[in-house]
Amino acid sequence: MPDDDPEESRPPARFTPLNGPIRPRPENRRLALIRATLRVLERDGWSRLTARKVAAESGLSLGHITYHFRSMDDLLLAACHQMSDDLQSVAAAHPADL
Repeated sequence: MPDDDPEESRPPARFTPLNGPIRPRPENRRLALIRATLRVLERDGWSRLTARKVAAESGLSLGHITYHFRSMDDLLLAACHQMSDDLQSVAAAHPADL
């Protein structure tokens, strides 16, 4: 058998027990945080919304929140805008249902 095994020359898979789960690309992290905020709001309500819950829900660190948003208020505002955009998209796709 040759010394250079083709299995060894392959790059590692994006998900293995050694390198952990796939993280969102940098351009998608902001949206991942917004979507996680909406899920936490739906599950726990506004009064129990915390940065730690959003970070855990998104699978990202707390630092990502402070990198992408000045405050939790800004994150909440972005989540409200996203929800509005989602509702407008659904309404546009189903005008007869209104």
